[in-house]
Amino acid sequence: MEKRDKAIRSTFILYPLRGFVIAFVPWLTHVLPFRHMRNLSMQSELLAIPEFIFYLFSLLILALIYNSFSLYFATYDREQREKFFEEGGETLSYFKERRLAIKGAPFWLELLSALLFSGLLITAGGFGEIDYLVFLLPVSRPLARLIGFAFLALYLFLLILDRRCEARRYWQQLFEHGDLARLESKARMALRGLAIVILYPVATPVLPMLLYFAINLVTIVIGLADALSAVGFLLTAFAIIGAIYLWKRLRFARITRKIERQIAAAAERFDYKLRLFQKDERVLHNCNGFLEKNGKRYYFKIMASPSRFTPLYFMQNGAYYLYKFGTKNHFR
Repeated sequence: MEKRDKAIRSTFILYPLRGFVIAFVPWLTHVLPFRHMRNLSMQSELLAIPEFIFYLFSLLILALIYNSFSLYFATYDREQREKFFEEGGETLSYFKERRLAIKGAPFWLELLSALLFSGLLITAGGFGEIDYLVFLLPVSRPLARLIGFAFLALYLFLLILDRRCEARRYWQQLFEHGDLARLESKARMALRGLAIVILYPVATPVLPMLLYFAINLVTIVIGLADALSAVGFLLTAFAIIGAIYLWKRLRFARITRKIERQIAAAAERFDYKLRLFQKDERVLHNCNGFLEKNGKRYYFKIMASPSRFTPLYFMQNGAYYLYKFGTKNHFR
């Protein structure tokens, strides 16, 4: 009973405080990147880049900062982590995970607190890039800021919800690999938070150069389109896409044959009978074939991974590909 009362008090104190930090610290962290983007926007004619591109870029940086902080707090939420493992430590389907999060008081306390302080910052003109973009609308200034806040509120709602579900999957992964201790390290937690605060202001000045190269690449593509005519450009684009697709298919077929030869060699070595399905049979059985020994069959399927660096993790209730964004702990 005492533990439950303590958890309730923690919920109604900790999560509004986290909401305040999610609103305020990302805003504070993004001030320097925004100023850098604003200074570059004043030189937009010199750089031959439209001014609004820099504000969109600054808005993207702000979205990434919110994302990093939201994931950080969701990952190190001890109270929700303990509750997760008390309930079995198994993640649910995509929509069930989100329905479960929405039903919890911590989600709403954190979200509403973040929205309250974000609304105050927008009202005070704290988001220059949002002001710049919404003030382009043919509406009054208060209504424009209200529209800006509505978009920010929707983003925070979806972000906080999604990161809570992502954290649960991450906890399950750590448990299955016996690595939950990494979440107990105060030093690791502090260094990760500090890295988020420092990373964006330091890295942002370099990013416009990448933007500049990207715009030059688009300019080259447009130049090719003019030189080849619309039909010629489309045919060239389709030919390139088709060549890439054909190369991937041929590469997959080559690797598949290599793996099948390795399976055949292993089957012969260990006295297994191997049956490889033909194309129609593979579609029918959804596998490549089977191995048989002592009256038992073991079916196998060769699958293409999304990329060489996308690992496949197996769990008790299924499997998932690990797509990594940013740090190695941020995945989908």
